[in-house]
Parts: sequence; structure tokens; C-alpha cells
Amino acid sequence: MTTNTFAYNGFGARVSKSDSSGTTTYLRSGTSVVAPVVADSQAVYTPGISERRGSASRFYHGDIKNFVEQTDSSGQIVSSQQYDAFGNLVSSTGTWSGPFAYGGRFGYQSDSDTSLSLLGHRYYDPTTGRFLTRDPIGDGRNWYVYVANNPIGLADPTGLQVMDPIWFGRLHDAYWGIFGEPALDPEGKKVWVGGLINLINPRDNAMTAFGWTLINDREMFELYVQDPYWRNHEHHHLWQEEQMGTFWFLVEIGREYARWGHDLAPLEIDAENHSGKPWREFRDPWLLENWEPRSELAPPAHGPARQPWGGLFDL
Repeated sequence: MTTNTFAYNGFGARVSKSDSSGTTTYLRSGTSVVAPVVADSQAVYTPGISERRGSASRFYHGDIKNFVEQTDSSGQIVSSQQYDAFGNLVSSTGTWSGPFAYGGRFGYQSDSDTSLSLLGHRYYDPTTGRFLTRDPIGDGRNWYVYVANNPIGLADPTGLQVMDPIWFGRLHDAYWGIFGEPALDPEGKKVWVGGLINLINPRDNAMTAFGWTLINDREMFELYVQDPYWRNHEHHHLWQEEQMGTFWFLVEIGREYARWGHDLAPLEIDAENHSGKPWREFRDPWLLENWEPRSELAPPAHGPARQPWGGLFDL
């Protein structure tokens, strides 16, 4: 018999688990039980979209409540699972990767050793359709009931309060559109996806500030995850910011954009030279002619700078 042990933070969110596969620690985007898991000891997650283990990515596909298929980077289905309404596995193909499947859109985490699911504060047993522990406030007559016995129409991400998946999805999309959400790239660097801040960011580009890479939406983030040259470029901007300090980095790169434009800004050229190869299609052939790939990080190269407009924006 295997003994499983768990550890939680002060808000009740699980932060580690020890089972037959070893010890897993969890990194969340916040402290609450509904804060998305963005990484654990085996994988890096883009909540609701994908997971990455080593160099291999898998992408989630599903219905309004569950993830039922996983595809690889080429779009091929590598695993699938079908559940009944209460979360019992009915059929499967391939080998499912990760804990997010039944109720995965709401953060339900399946534990393979116990066949239980963690729903926020409480563990749920799909074979009985009941929680293992009672409702702490003793609401109603049955303190172990799951989603009022309506698993098709309701979900319970916290283990304490049911909600309508449709309205939850609408609220999440509205929140995401305003504030965005955090993620990690394959190298573990912080990325902020979406939000109003990206209204000033061209869709085929990314910005870096305060130690974060800012990307417009999930589609662009997936392209970013799959393009190591683009990531190298942005990682070098993060290095520039670290060397110069956030304030002076933003002042300097803003001054260069005004003076030379985006593609001719010395900080951009320096980042591009460190990217491994040009990741974007330049609008100025001069950049390609003067592109010098470097394998090591070097201090930003600021000059001599080219002034294509004759110093019109010489700040």
C-alpha cells in the first residue's frame, strides 16, 4: 500500500504531493485554491491551453467542462478520454498526460494513485459522486453532495460553492480581456498573456517590462512557446532591463523608438543579434545585412547608430 502525503499553504491550496511517482511541488499564479497551476515538478502549464514536459508540448481540447483530447505540436491527437457526468472514465486512447482532464477547465486535478479529484478545498470521489469530507458550513441536508447532483449543468472549482460553467466562462473571458493572466515559457520566464496593457502592443510583437514578457493573446503565446528564436530575443530584453534597471531601460528604449523606429533601435538590434536567427520578417533589409548572430550574452551595443531620417527625431 502506498501512503500519499500532501502539503497546503495558509489559504488551503495544495502546494506539494508525495505519492508512488515521487514528490510533486506546485507553482500557482496566486495563493488561493482557484489560482491556476502554472508549473509543477514535471511540467509547465498554460492554464486551459497546454502543458510542456521537456521539449514536448501537449494541447488540451474539450467541452465546456472537461478536457477530452490532447494533441501534439503537429496537431495529431495523441490521447483521448471520455467520462460520464460524474467523472468516471468510460473510454480512453493513448496515454493521458497530466492531472487536468475531468473538470480540467475548472482546475480539477486528478490523482492517479487514489482515483480521486481535488476540487479546491475538498477531494471528490467520482465512483460515489460525493466529496470525502463534509461541507464545512453544513449547508443543506447532504453535506457530501457534489454540485447538487447536477454534474452536467454545474461545476464546483472550490469544493464549497457550485457555479454555472457558462457564466463562469463568460466571467473568466471578461476578466482575462481586462487583466490578462500569467504563464511561464519553456525556460521558466514569466509571461503575461492578454489584458488591456497589450492594446498598445502590436499583435505580432511582444513587450518586456518589470521582468515580464507581455503578449497579446493565447494564440500569440502558443507561437511564442514554439519559437525559440523569438524567446531568445525577448529574454535578451529581460537581461537588458536587469542590467540597466527597469526605469532606465524603458526610458532608453522609448527614446530609441522615437529616434530610429522599432526595427532600427540599437537595443532591438542587440536583442536580435542574440536571438540565434532573425525571428521576424524585417521591414528594413539593412538589418538583415548587418545581423551578426552571437552565442554569448554581451552588453547592449548602442552605436554607432544609424539615423534613417536624418536626425528628425534626434532626442
